[in-house]
Amino acid sequence: MSGKIALAVGFADFSGADFASFLSEDSAAVSALFATTNIATARQIPAAQILFLYTRFAANGALEGTPAVGVRQIAQELRSRTLVVASPVPGDTIENAMGFPGPKTANLVFTLDRKGPAFAGFFCALFERMRDGENMLEAWIELAPQGPTETDNNPELVLLPEGGANRFRASPRTGVNYLPAFGGLSVAKFSKGIIAPARCVAFRRIPQSARPRRSRPCP
Repeated sequence: MSGKIALAVGFADFSGADFASFLSEDSAAVSALFATTNIATARQIPAAQILFLYTRFAANGALEGTPAVGVRQIAQELRSRTLVVASPVPGDTIENAMGFPGPKTANLVFTLDRKGPAFAGFFCALFERMRDGENMLEAWIELAPQGPTETDNNPELVLLPEGGANRFRASPRTGVNYLPAFGGLSVAKFSKGIIAPARCVAFRRIPQSARPRRSRPCP
């Protein structure tokens, strides 16, 4: 299946342009898949069902400079189903960000190591699989398989699937894609979190030995 995904993908930089090169790289690659792309001005949040966020975090897990706002508040305000923190974040900071209270309405992705162009390649492959009928959790596991098949080519990412098995589906009337609140896959087996470069484990400490896996590049 081909064609645009009839959703808005957004890009927001809360870092004061420190991660501007990442935003440019990601938007150039990922935007080609979506019908609408919204890129916000500095420290603004665009309307988007899927948001790539470039930010630093305060010690308590809130976004730097916004002590009462974490990633969950951003996702709820936008009604985003997927929020990707696309700037690299240390493991202990990810723990703090995941521990910051807020409504659990979206799948959250945190980045340990982008691995250069592998980052955009991974998300292109993920969204293409979702466009073609897979839900997000199934597609993620296929791109970052657990067990002995792992390689060193994927970015190192942490997925916290609080929003469920999101799925792009083709409308029988229009043929375009949309994103329902939940897909058909049970969330229970993923409730402890998925670490893409490692095995599926309960999220308490990010394993230091985590290794990434292969993803395919954008077309």
